[in-house]
Amino acid sequence: TATRRLVKMQLKPSLVAVSVLLALVVGWNVVAHSRGEVGDSASSLLEESLAVSPTMADRVAQVKKTPPRSVRRKISAMATLLAQEEVYNALSREGDTFGKKAAPQHRSGFSSWMQTLSSKSEENEIEQHVRSRMLNKQGGYGREIFKQVPSAYDSELPALATQAAHEATERAYHKLRAKLVQAGEWNKGYLPSGHDLLHNPLDFDGKFVNDKQKLGAACKQACSQHEACRGFTYHPAKGVCYLKTLSSPTGGFDCMDDCWYWGRMPGHASELALTLAQAREDLGLKVKDVKIGSGEVLEPGDTATIGYVGKLQDGSVFDQGKYVFMFREGQVIKGDDIGLQGMRVGGERKLTIPPSLAYGDRGYPGSIPPRATLHFDVTLLHISKHPISAGYKSSSSPN
Repeated sequence: TATRRLVKMQLKPSLVAVSVLLALVVGWNVVAHSRGEVGDSASSLLEESLAVSPTMADRVAQVKKTPPRSVRRKISAMATLLAQEEVYNALSREGDTFGKKAAPQHRSGFSSWMQTLSSKSEENEIEQHVRSRMLNKQGGYGREIFKQVPSAYDSELPALATQAAHEATERAYHKLRAKLVQAGEWNKGYLPSGHDLLHNPLDFDGKFVNDKQKLGAACKQACSQHEACRGFTYHPAKGVCYLKTLSSPTGGFDCMDDCWYWGRMPGHASELALTLAQAREDLGLKVKDVKIGSGEVLEPGDTATIGYVGKLQDGSVFDQGKYVFMFREGQVIKGDDIGLQGMRVGGERKLTIPPSLAYGDRGYPGSIPPRATLHFDVTLLHISKHPISAGYKSSSSPN
């Protein structure tokens, strides 16, 4: 089966392959090749990784020298290759540890990967391996990264590698879980943590316990009523569902018990297109205007200059200054891209941003703890119509 071939696969790209990948990222013409179904899925994962995510942009926004998009794409692509290799190596180790006969069995009879793919500590360990290899100048990947990335950004590589490793590992795990669900080999389905709307979980007063069809329909109806909802997971045995801010390419499948199923809600607009009311109701973003400005209104695509003071829940200041960025282009955290809408030049606003729209479960090493709610005092100082490639901090003083 395709899954058997996945077990046997060992991704060991040579430096030549790495160079070819990086050439592809910056637009050179290359001839790609794959290794059966596994190669196809790996190629698919790679293609998905080439777009720099908003989370990566958030990380870039914090460093002193902002690398251009081409540099970030190289880092992201390299992290993707490393994450794939580390995940498959971990799965092979699991098979060796259990032995084929002693291993837990999926219903089709081959060794289980449930332990590896369900273990958060294993995922964190893989992520650290990816980061370490990216920054190891003596290794093949590290040498290639330091060779391809201009030396002017060497001091920023640790921060960028940390976020790239996290995102790439998450993508590799998600892709493999999806493949297993589609193949009918993941007996319990799966429920990604986080990405929840405020209303979770929905239990519908217990009306749909053990009724998969009606529960799925009720969850979809509930998701359709919340613009921030992109997908949902539901558990017929418990009669509950969770509304999610992300969707999944997979559907559920029949199994014996304890099954989570996926549903999708196509057609909802981008998360950044949420109104202030929708973001408050579904995600917990709070906005208070202190002063209404008299200048022009901030529009998507404008280049804004803001003065800001950022505080943690205990009132301590973690950052302040002036920041320049393109509004609604993913150059700041989502809470800013959503929460600054409607501001006029000269206006002052207070934002209370939940972790899901800021730095999430990981925080920002050295300044923002995990799962932190952030408080910002923001003044819109200036608007320009000239685009920029990435946001940057222009001053350490907010005034």
